[in-house]
Amino acid sequence: MQWRHKHMKQRQTSLTWYEEWFMVFEYVWNRSLTRLQDLSKAYGDVNKTDVLRILDAKLDICWNARENWPMFASFEEDKALQKKKWTSRYDGMRPVMWDMTNISAYAFSNADWQRLTYSSYYNENCFKSGVFCQPCGWMGVVDLWTGGVSDSDFNRRAGYLQKQQRFQENDLVEIDGERRVIRFLNIYDKGYRAKMPAWQNGRQLVLQPDFKDSDKRFNRNQTISSASVASDRGGNERVVNVSKRAGLISKGFQPNADAIRFNKVWTTWSFQANFMFDKVL
Repeated sequence: MQWRHKHMKQRQTSLTWYEEWFMVFEYVWNRSLTRLQDLSKAYGDVNKTDVLRILDAKLDICWNARENWPMFASFEEDKALQKKKWTSRYDGMRPVMWDMTNISAYAFSNADWQRLTYSSYYNENCFKSGVFCQPCGWMGVVDLWTGGVSDSDFNRRAGYLQKQQRFQENDLVEIDGERRVIRFLNIYDKGYRAKMPAWQNGRQLVLQPDFKDSDKRFNRNQTISSASVASDRGGNERVVNVSKRAGLISKGFQPNADAIRFNKVWTTWSFQANFMFDKVL
């Protein structure tokens, strides 16, 4: 704890500890001071190199905090903090809602990067990531991928299913005097081919709207089931909105931006948002 506290209060320049943190938040929020040169002038002619050093140092602290915090709320935390409607629908389950979203990027001059980042679905160059939320309102994201990856391929290779498997195996729940594994119930849109990857990682479960070919119709139960899943996943739109609320993210990946730094802004912002805004569900 002393080590963490010492690093929190370290300074990179002649600015005060508070000024350095405020500069970083102001730049990530990116509403008033949107350029590095604007920050340099506003904070006493601190040069661009110093601004970037401050930004990277603070992002590292935020990233390390995120990495040392559990990725998901525990089963008991989720149940204690969620609204009654979720308890009535998913009693005894461990639901988590996943969605894909895009972060716009500029058109790359490099042919390989142009091909890797172009998404025909979004009709633009972009990066993509998975965004999740649990019924208690705890939200998060995973690292950015290039926009050309399919949702199904991302779902299979991104690594979050493996992390969920480890989490559910460590977060045992006492039922009838025995400590048992409660598997994640992954709630997706119908675009994912998700059942096999989920089952292969700790026999996790999947809930999706029913899918029919264009010339076939839903029966009554399928209609009710699909409508229920769609209604439950409605909160994910708010999760996506919050995850992009920082101006530096919503304005997209700009020319000359550093990809590693941008990814850290993306991953740490959603983590911090859990403590900054009202619950999304």
